[in-house]
Amino acid sequence: MKDAKDLARTIDGHLYLLGWSRGCPRVTAFLQAVSYKHGQSYTLDNAPLCYLIRLEEFLKIYSQCEQLLKKFNLTWDSPIVTDLTAEYGGYKKMPILGWRHLYEALEHKYFLMEMPAPAAKKASAVKK
Repeated sequence: MKDAKDLARTIDGHLYLLGWSRGCPRVTAFLQAVSYKHGQSYTLDNAPLCYLIRLEEFLKIYSQCEQLLKKFNLTWDSPIVTDLTAEYGGYKKMPILGWRHLYEALEHKYFLMEMPAPAAKKASAVKK
């Protein structure tokens, strides 16, 4: 199992791939919520491991969703995304469960698009 320093480096890698930094609004808001809950200030370097694990999970799912959106030529404002995220109060406030559902919905759409169409049945030419 990774320790907090290794996990912070992994998180930095996810942030880099997303084009984000440690100071991006999502990470800042997450760390502020953790700090408020515990009554002390946290950064990625000193946050409790359980919260770093949660943040890494979010970043991984977010990245996977973004990759699928690009693959389908969709945006965060596309109906499939907004309809699903609306159930959770919008994508800016979604819990991890909502992100999992979004990823699964996009992945399902991808799976259906990749399936070959069934071969058309030929009409029987035999007549009596």
